[in-house]
Amino acid sequence: MSQSPSIKPLLNSIVYGARGNSGVILSQFFKGFAECFATLDEAGAFAFAMALKRGVKCAYGAVSNPAEGTILTVLREASEHACKRIAKGKYETIDEIVAGLLAKFEGCSCRGWRLRHPVMTRQRQFMER
Repeated sequence: MSQSPSIKPLLNSIVYGARGNSGVILSQFFKGFAECFATLDEAGAFAFAMALKRGVKCAYGAVSNPAEGTILTVLREASEHACKRIAKGKYETIDEIVAGLLAKFEGCSCRGWRLRHPVMTRQRQFMER
């Protein structure tokens, strides 16, 4: 993966165009993700996984009270999945990481996922009382 000179304007558009909580969280994720590639001419699967991890750290840092069962959890689980699979030698290319993440989250609607997440289940049970 080579860094394009157009990444800076794209990143600025993402950060300054973010709307709502999830938009701000995602913009900070992409900011952290892009920072990992600032000094690289090319990157492989390991650098991509580390960029996911850095993006997650920035996303969590953007929230004063991070809550599981939100976009933060999806980002964290995606990063953890990629890092674990790389450590086991399952992924060797960025394409394999992307394909693996798509397969992991395929058919997962955010609404359905949130309703099944343990934190959201407890909140729903509390509200039903």
